[in-house]
Amino acid sequence: MSAHGWGPDLTLLKKSLEEADVSSLYLDRTIDRMLVELMDFQNPFRQMLRRQPGSGSSYMVRTRTPGSTPGTDVDDTDTFTEDTGTQADVNFPYKTMGTQGKISRRVQKTGRLITDLLAEEIEAKAREMRDFEELREFWGNAFTTNSKQILGLHYHMVNHTGQIVALTNTGTGVDLTLAKFDQAMDLVVTGSPSVILTSRTGRRKINALLQSGQRFNDRTEVPGGFKVLSYNEVPILVSTNIPDTLNITSGGTVSSLTGGSTTAMFIVDLNQVFMSVLTELQVLPLARRSSQFEEFDIFEDCAMVARDYRGISMISGWKALG
Repeated sequence: MSAHGWGPDLTLLKKSLEEADVSSLYLDRTIDRMLVELMDFQNPFRQMLRRQPGSGSSYMVRTRTPGSTPGTDVDDTDTFTEDTGTQADVNFPYKTMGTQGKISRRVQKTGRLITDLLAEEIEAKAREMRDFEELREFWGNAFTTNSKQILGLHYHMVNHTGQIVALTNTGTGVDLTLAKFDQAMDLVVTGSPSVILTSRTGRRKINALLQSGQRFNDRTEVPGGFKVLSYNEVPILVSTNIPDTLNITSGGTVSSLTGGSTTAMFIVDLNQVFMSVLTELQVLPLARRSSQFEEFDIFEDCAMVARDYRGISMISGWKALG
């Protein structure tokens, strides 16, 4: 943290930049570590979402579908009925997410150190990358098939609509009730839910709902030291990437992020959902294409893995206005 407590201390980043010339400064892995700190800052969901090293072209999960007859009752000389389950491999391919930054020649001539300029630009691009990564974690490959995107939470809801509690599938949405909230919580059958993710409007409406039902508005601590609203001891985190303008389909899935007037909620068991990382976040310089710019790329290769779709549930058709 900085001396003023507002965020990661950029002094270390600037020091790393100052200790090398511009062409080789990116070889210092301290800069990559600072990038991760910048991505994690005030982002408890990213800190809660486990990141584990990956390999190959995809992360493979072997799933088993049980047979229709789990067991039989038999007499002394009877034989048991065989009903074998089926095995299948589910692949979560690694995808690349990245952004590009640049500093113009004219800006470099303003008298400021290039190391200061680079540190500020890297910090700004890291914030943009953090927001983009989270957008894909929710909505990646969701509305239309896009082979370039990771498989976000909503992708699994589209393929397993039984995990959706649709308050309505038309119009402007309806208000959430505690009964529907509990129904969505109960759909996470792989274990106890780890986190509830919603919009700022959603959090405000949950707070009002708990107060109207004379329920305690408990708070719990999450990574980063934040104390957040919780429901049944499950922390409620907010994201600007869950908007209040969602359009919904007749099946309760989201068809677009704009043009509607509903919001949504995801409930996730983080023992089942995690990030498999092939290439951790890093920054690399680009070869000079012009005298006008110093350019660099920030990127990562990863896959968002859901080992069991029953570790995710969703509430849709939730009225955002009023």
